[in-house]
Amino acid sequence: MPVGFSSYWSQTTKTAKAPEGWANYILLMGPSEDVPLAKLCPHAGLCASVCLRFSGRNPMARPVQEARARVWAENRTLFLLEAKEELRRLVKREARKGNQVCARFDGLSDTGDAKVLAEALPQVQFVDYTKDKQRYWHWLLYRDNFPPNWHLTFSRDRQADNEFCRQVLGLGGTAAVVFFSQVPKEWEGYPVIDGDAHDLRFMDPRGVVVGLKVKGKGIYTANRKVKQEFVL
Repeated sequence: MPVGFSSYWSQTTKTAKAPEGWANYILLMGPSEDVPLAKLCPHAGLCASVCLRFSGRNPMARPVQEARARVWAENRTLFLLEAKEELRRLVKREARKGNQVCARFDGLSDTGDAKVLAEALPQVQFVDYTKDKQRYWHWLLYRDNFPPNWHLTFSRDRQADNEFCRQVLGLGGTAAVVFFSQVPKEWEGYPVIDGDAHDLRFMDPRGVVVGLKVKGKGIYTANRKVKQEFVL
């Protein structure tokens, strides 16, 4: 195992909410001077200022997240190989408990690397959120070209994304939208589901908005644009 962390995959308060029969794991990488945010999340926008990475939640975990990112940046092949093997062991462990495994590779990043793992581990269901419109559009329209066990949810960032969200929803895709306090029943004419209930997004109906409540302390110090556009 590389220096700086003892495991690739972990469980959080949200992953612990997985429905019965499922075990949900997440991989968390964090930016640093060595691996800037632009490399981990090339499409990060207004969300960056209220990202859980900077929200003050569990600051002791940051060095571990940064260490993972450094290994990923220095030797992505090794990183994916070891993350895959660790996940394979988790699958065996969870199987003894009667659970299937759902994994989210890009917990605090947007690399798209889960595609590689999904191809290698067809017994695992992978889910990710992405702000990469091209990646999401290709996945939505040409799913036969992607692993069937990799599910993507588009992640809205600002008002300018609303039209793309409407297109995605109209074609049966899903879009995650962040709200300040109350999650509405509808947004832009489409039904909203509680995205905080669990993170197994492949279970979501087609054409729904995944409503998420803003988390962490970042929202209270965020600028006006973030409060008006990213968080509704």
